[in-house]
Amino acid sequence: MSDLPVSIVEHQGRRRVLVCEKNIQSLRSPQEEARQWVREQQQAETLFLIGDVTGDLTRAWKELYPQTSVVVLTASRTCFVELEKAGASQLWSPSCGPLENVIEDTLYEKGPQGVRLLCWPHFERAVPNETREWAETFRKTYRIVQGSWLTKAAFGRRFGRNAVRNLLRWQTPFRLVPGSAPIVVAASGPSLTALLPWLKRYRERYELWALPSSLRFLVAHGFTPDLGVATDGGWYARELLWPLHQTTIPLLCALTSAADRIHENHPVAYFSQGEAWELELASGFSGLLPPVPSQGTVAVSAVQLACAATTGPVLVAGMDLAYAGGHSHPSPHPADERLSALSQRLSTDETRHWQTLQAQSLALPGGRTSPAMKTYAEWLDAPQRFSRPVFRLLGEPPLLHWQSMVELQLSQAESLLLAVKGTPSLKQPYSSLRSEPFRWPDREERRRLLYDNLARLRSLRTTDTQLAQALSFSGRQPLFEEDELDHWERLLC
Repeated sequence: MSDLPVSIVEHQGRRRVLVCEKNIQSLRSPQEEARQWVREQQQAETLFLIGDVTGDLTRAWKELYPQTSVVVLTASRTCFVELEKAGASQLWSPSCGPLENVIEDTLYEKGPQGVRLLCWPHFERAVPNETREWAETFRKTYRIVQGSWLTKAAFGRRFGRNAVRNLLRWQTPFRLVPGSAPIVVAASGPSLTALLPWLKRYRERYELWALPSSLRFLVAHGFTPDLGVATDGGWYARELLWPLHQTTIPLLCALTSAADRIHENHPVAYFSQGEAWELELASGFSGLLPPVPSQGTVAVSAVQLACAATTGPVLVAGMDLAYAGGHSHPSPHPADERLSALSQRLSTDETRHWQTLQAQSLALPGGRTSPAMKTYAEWLDAPQRFSRPVFRLLGEPPLLHWQSMVELQLSQAESLLLAVKGTPSLKQPYSSLRSEPFRWPDREERRRLLYDNLARLRSLRTTDTQLAQALSFSGRQPLFEEDELDHWERLLC
């Protein structure tokens, strides 16, 4: 995207500030106009301000509310010098790249308290389409980040306990050595059924990474994944991982994912999700993968890891984020068993399912989706979400489209696989998942490391502002109070 044209011209001894050749401030007293407008607004801890070009609005806001962090979304990079002088904390213009990234990073850093979006009215009248687009991007991104905050509020303590258990029980670590093999990430959308013949035909030409919710389906149809990826910290994740109990398939797991005995019996590589307390807790554990920030869904984390694990193409199968035939997943799936258990003669599982679907889902042309899946689709709809092109396999026409993935028909995907340099014949399976030996502390040494790290967390939370914010429970109460840290220590006994 290119910046909007900004010009400053003299008119009868007065300065005119033009965006797209339209004036956006008072000719007589622009500074006083800015102060008057700011006085009419409510205070904010983090302000996203659309339309400041000269710095007058930012300067007036900082005079009235000096503690506010002001993020200015402006027309052009040429405005940055004046805006920085006025006290803006962060700046963005269309030539800076995706707006979603700036909003997302700021929200995760500052937290949910006191966030406001304001638009300078004259700027909105000058460029209404751009203003509307930026505001809609903010609303979508805020809704996505809000989901992470709500998850943290509901499961924060469980995440912390999971992390302690996982580090203590981490018996068989491995390092993910980057290779060149194509990787197919198998999600659990209903379209995965239509992709089965293609996946079987070319099984020896790619590595199969399975998400927990697709494991039972894949195993039931004769697939053995090369790797599983898990991030869910709830108890339901254990049930989804159950098909791996009789295998030695390696796992890539978030440090806060549900602690399960399966982690002790399989090669595991953990990654943090970038939280400050996670990094402190895992200090000294050299096997940790680079952080992968949480994006609300394990599918996105798996794709990001896959992009870092291979120079070959990364393809995604079964990512629909919509219902097909009333179902959001292929069968067999653990959810089917739970519905069947509730079935009665006069209220069958299908009846219950359709009643729930109609009451809680959103209509689409040709189908339905859920509010959560719609939020994920909006996140994926932003371009440049991943470090390089990611391909979405289509076995049937999708209900939802998004810009961050290149849609491939199966014939195109076949050509892509066959064109990969070094791809072996179908009789020569290969893998880039190689273990790399390195020294690993035994259980007692891991216990001592965790005791030391917990002691440091106790002291740092009173002195480190960033860490204290990371340990907040939706900003209302401490996430890890003294008794919670005591509970962590009891887990080490």
